[in-house]
Amino acid sequence: MLSGAVSSTGVAAGRVVIPFSNTPSTVSVRTGDINRDEELERFRTAIENSTTELENLRKEVREKIGEKEEMIFEAQMLILEDPAFVDEVEDRIRAGGTRAEEAVKLAVEELESQFMMIDDLTLRQRVADVKDAGSRVMRNLTLEKGSFLDGITEPVIIAADEILPSQAAQLDRERVLAIITEKGGVNSHASIIARSLEIPAIVGIKGLLANIVNVKTAIVDGNTGNLYFDPSPELMEKYSKYKNKPAKSKTGKCFNDGGIIKTTDGVEIQLYANVSRLSELNRLKAYGAEGIGVLRTEFLLMDRQAAPVLEDFIEQFRTVLESVNPKPVVIRLFDLGGDKTFPFLMHPKEANPGLGNRGIRFLFSNPGLLKMQIQAILETSRYGNAKILIPMVSGIEEVHQVTSIIRKMEQELTAAGKQIKTHIPIGSMVETPASAILADAFAGCSDFMSVGSNDLTQYVLAADRENEYVQDIYNPLNPAVLRMLKMSLDAAVKSGIDISVCGEMASQISAIPILLGMGYRRLSVGVNLIPEVKEIIARVDLAKAKILAAKALKMSDTASVEKMTNRFTRKMERLHKEKMMNSGLDL
Repeated sequence: MLSGAVSSTGVAAGRVVIPFSNTPSTVSVRTGDINRDEELERFRTAIENSTTELENLRKEVREKIGEKEEMIFEAQMLILEDPAFVDEVEDRIRAGGTRAEEAVKLAVEELESQFMMIDDLTLRQRVADVKDAGSRVMRNLTLEKGSFLDGITEPVIIAADEILPSQAAQLDRERVLAIITEKGGVNSHASIIARSLEIPAIVGIKGLLANIVNVKTAIVDGNTGNLYFDPSPELMEKYSKYKNKPAKSKTGKCFNDGGIIKTTDGVEIQLYANVSRLSELNRLKAYGAEGIGVLRTEFLLMDRQAAPVLEDFIEQFRTVLESVNPKPVVIRLFDLGGDKTFPFLMHPKEANPGLGNRGIRFLFSNPGLLKMQIQAILETSRYGNAKILIPMVSGIEEVHQVTSIIRKMEQELTAAGKQIKTHIPIGSMVETPASAILADAFAGCSDFMSVGSNDLTQYVLAADRENEYVQDIYNPLNPAVLRMLKMSLDAAVKSGIDISVCGEMASQISAIPILLGMGYRRLSVGVNLIPEVKEIIARVDLAKAKILAAKALKMSDTASVEKMTNRFTRKMERLHKEKMMNSGLDL
């Protein structure tokens, strides 16, 4: 088994193919008989043809995926128009008497090296766009044609050193089950496209290509980041239940009549969606959800090179609120810092950014950005049912400060004649140990709470969820995490406010019964996971889940919890299968 970083959730199992390599080939240098003017003309023609191709690809991506993803290829067009790149290539041709291919190769390598020296992780991941644009020019110089998917006629798992954005744009769910790569990042443009297409993807898998040479089949678990080679029939059968599927479930029920689903003993559970892109709104409607549990506003900034203005936020929030109205939209204030940085914002270099200036701390140090976002929420509040969620809180004084800013701005906008809703609900995220331990205090000054299970797990266990060396420690089923969740729930119930769980835990079959058994009645998951999670909830016997949760909370080690939950879920699945067979439904 290997593991990497999840860049697009979902599960897939099937045959593995390595259709290409993005490692640049060596271009021989010929001197003496080279006509510099001809080489310059060849290069300029290649640039012109590449720009035309990118313009066509941009339009195709806009129609196929969305406006945000379209901007990826507009950025590549800017690279090819950049005088620094063009002049570098032409100077090499003139001075060295080299062929255009060699000049392009050297110029791209120089530009790549400059990107790799940038401290900002998000910007470094844009090096793939440089490589992609350069490869396109090279193909036009050598007159290479065709798609890397040519010859693939059945659904397969694509393995590669790296997927470039233009290659990701060619993916389709009919031929590609999942993507696994040795390089790449979760915020790369290829990852963004994979998420938009709902194709499971794991990136940054060290030693992938060396270990996959003789592999025939694999299981890609895009929920945990694990990759299993040539799995046993038993493991394949286990995962086959959770492979990506459309909104229609195996039971034949579409589950698109709303976000409320019932357990086997008739208890209603509300299911919300985590939304990161405007393109997900249509799928949210198709799959059915009670609303948006977390609108991850920082991802709306992805791919911007200039700082946003008030009108940008107003346009985006209005689109979301109108689309979902009258259902609630929980708008999380920017959770910036840590691994989410942007070129137009000042991010100080920190020794440990995960424990540094991120979330609400970053917004307090950038008050103009905080107030601009709050104003946009207030000015669009009349278009829907908005709520505001504060990320990364560790003290109730932070909640009081944000609440004061919001209430003051409500008064100012009302006095200015703006039509806004007042007293918008304000919630706190439980994702630090401090917020869980002081959950009763946070519940007393919040209108609702939302548990960010990903961050809460890594902070409680002091185990970075992106660090492969501590993946065996990072586990939301650790009893310490479970007890934090129960403390938070009890505090919310005592104060009479709503509380939900978002993050990967809310969509895991091993965790859902425990969460429901504890008493959680609201979950928020990725849009493409909604049908699967609804099926899981519909198979849970809540009376038995309560016993499961009570036992788990008394345990002292993760292995015992996992063993017990695995037995529970196996029995749950067996009972469901028997029920379906007795009712005459074909599974």
